[in-house]
Amino acid sequence: MNSTCRNLSIYIRSIIFDHPIVATFRNISQDEIVEQIVVLNRELNSIGNNLNQTVKRLHTLREGEVVGWTARYASESQ
Repeated sequence: MNSTCRNLSIYIRSIIFDHPIVATFRNISQDEIVEQIVVLNRELNSIGNNLNQTVKRLHTLREGEVVGWTARYASESQ
């Protein structure tokens, strides 16, 4: 049985002294959703990382380099 008791001794004491025991349960469909959210969160973090690196790189380029870099990026992305 899953409960909010931290360990078995607390659970047994609660039964002996007739204290209320709060039972917990897991919703399996929610577990699948949480798993997908974790994956999406990782992907979003990676995208944000890439965007940060790109912006930092753009800030370090000189004016003429920016035009060449954006043209090269546009041709590579197609």
